Amino acid sequence: GYAAAVNRAALYGFVALVLWLIVIYGPGIGHGFVKDDVAWVADNRVTSLAEAGALFIRSNGFYRPLVAASFAADRAIYGIEPFGYGVTNFLLLIASVAALTWAARGVGLSAIAAVVAAAIWAFNFHGIHMAVLWLIGRTEPWLVLGAFLSAGAIARRWPILAGVAAFGAMLAKEESVMLPAMLAGWAIVLAGPDASARDRVRAAVRETWLAWIALAVYFILRSRTGAYTPETSPWFYQFTFDPFRIVTNAGEYLDRACTFSLLAVALCALLAWRRPALTPMVRRCLLLALIWLI
Repeated sequence: GYAAAVNRAALYGFVALVLWLIVIYGPGIGHGFVKDDVAWVADNRVTSLAEAGALFIRSNGFYRPLVAASFAADRAIYGIEPFGYGVTNFLLLIASVAALTWAARGVGLSAIAAVVAAAIWAFNFHGIHMAVLWLIGRTEPWLVLGAFLSAGAIARRWPILAGVAAFGAMLAKEESVMLPAMLAGWAIVLAGPDASARDRVRAAVRETWLAWIALAVYFILRSRTGAYTPETSPWFYQFTFDPFRIVTNAGEYLDRACTFSLLAVALCALLAWRRPALTPMVRRCLLLALIWLI
């Protein structure tokens, strides 16, 4: 039937997306260790269970034990051959693409639209290439993999997976401490247009309780290390309230997050020769996207 044909087309599209990413990144991955790569490979060699456990109670300024553990696994498998480390980064990119497709399906996009959304993210000319080709850039795909999985879990009302995935993201990079708040916002929106304010709050608590517990556990673990805080980090990592810097940063983040997506929307509108239809589902997705963006 029609639905089966659409699903087959989406599957073929996803396979084509993966193959195209292989064409793009295959020739460039794993050519060597540069800058911070050397320290992460050298510092995260694990030869015992005690050393494996120690990854979660130490830091090199940053607290990113999941990233450290993945480097330790690469070191055990590949030694100091950089190609295998590059393959790990690329596989994390593919996993993130699959997780975004799954999350997009959860919020109501069709199978084909979900693959298109994942492609727009994967082909963004800001950041994705660095996350794949610079080995320490794997902090980002670990972060977004956890974020996408937690978002898809919230869309399906699976609080356990949402909490576990959010915790994994927290163990990869610092900004994921905002995930519980973002997921709560999603739960409020996804409660439905007819839900009362009380029902929306209940939905947020019911769907994100484990994510908030994960956040508390994260801070407890982090407090046992010497990881940076806003007070102890180098000056270039500290918060700033300089208006010029804030406006500049906001413009740069808007560019990274929105420019390629807006170009894709404009191209689709031009090819279809009509404006996007603002259906209730599209409006809901735009609100979810705004929460994510903020």
